[in-house]
This record gives sequence, structure tokens and C-alpha cells, in this order.
Amino acid sequence: MKHTLWFAVRHIPCSLILLCFLSAFSSAQPSKSIPVVQYGVASWYGEKFHGRQTANGEMYNMFQLTAAHKFAPLGIHAIVTNLDSGRSVQVRINDRGPFVGNRILDLSYASARRLGMVKRGLAQVKVQFLLDTAPPVPIFIVQAGAYTARDNAARVQKALAIRYPRVWISVAREGAQIFYRVRLGAFTDRTMAERVANRVQNLGYRASVVPIPRASYALKPSANQF
Repeated sequence: MKHTLWFAVRHIPCSLILLCFLSAFSSAQPSKSIPVVQYGVASWYGEKFHGRQTANGEMYNMFQLTAAHKFAPLGIHAIVTNLDSGRSVQVRINDRGPFVGNRILDLSYASARRLGMVKRGLAQVKVQFLLDTAPPVPIFIVQAGAYTARDNAARVQKALAIRYPRVWISVAREGAQIFYRVRLGAFTDRTMAERVANRVQNLGYRASVVPIPRASYALKPSANQF
């Protein structure tokens, strides 16, 4: 049985392995698109969670106009309307949840109070996402090193290109000095980028993960990329 399994693994096409690796790169789209309008049940959370860390890293403040949503981009704003009372409030999504039943939104105490639903606890709501308030989503690249000599950077690029796809050089000027930065990626997932960085470090390079705006990566190739 062991020999049969080893034979099967050895004969997996290299193209299939490469395809699996490429799937981690930045051509992927979010698993769920942002709805413009969503209807459902909202709840609220308050003092028990006050001061605890939210999904975006900040501390939850029950007196701020915020809310938790299962998949909307952190930082996006939404107008929430209580369908029973007609009262509305604009909130900022800074946390994940709720994970109870069919609820679609978990409001801060202040937001729930604006909607007049604190005593009842639950409300049928309309959530209108303000898509232009969604923060830009970063992607991640792995930087294997920065060199003052272009030939050294090209040598590293060539060595890494044997193992990894999409190895490129970015030119950056700091004062009078020009640096040739060898980079891999980009990746949509930071965890995958960190795994690749660790592998590159094991090859002897000072690799690190760098977040960059999607727009700047989409501009390649340019005069500063080769």
C-alpha cells in the first residue's frame, strides 16, 4: 500500500502542483460580494463586550455607532433602518458576527438605542451598504531582499524564479540611492504570503511580507518593474 501511494504522489503532474500554488495569488475574488441592500434580523451587544478587541483590531466601544457583520468589508459604512419604527442610523462595520440563527447584524448599544430597539433586543432591519466607503483591500507581496546593485537583484530573481512564479524586481529611490527590490506575488491571503516568506528565508534570504494597495500592483508592468 505504501509503495502504491508513493508511486501516485511521484506521478502527480508538475503542472497540477504549480496550478495549486498559483491559486494563492491575487487573481482570486472575495468569496461573497457586498450586497447593496440586505434585509433581516438585527440584534445588539453591549457592556459584556465593552473594551474587548474587535475583528479589525480596535477596542469595542458600546457608545460608538458601529456594528458587526459576517462578511462585509471591515470599515465600510451602512445605513440601518428599523422597519418597525422607521428610525435610521449610519454605522461603521468593525467586527464579525452575529453567529446566532438568521441574524444579519449585531449593533452596538449606541446604534441600537438610536433605532429604539434596546429593550426589545431584536428588530427587522434594512441594511444599505455605502459601497463608496469601503476601504481599499490590500494585497501582500513577499520581498526577498533589496539591493543597490541591479546585477545582484537580477541574480536573486533568477534563482527564485526556478522555484516560484511571479518573481519581479521593483525599483525604489531613497534620496540619492536606488534600491532594486526582489519581490514575489502578490497574494490575497497574508497567511499564504507568510508561508512563502518562511520558505524563502530558509533559502538564505531576508524575506518579509509587505502589504500594498491593489491599485499599485495592478499598474504593473511599468517603467519601474522589469
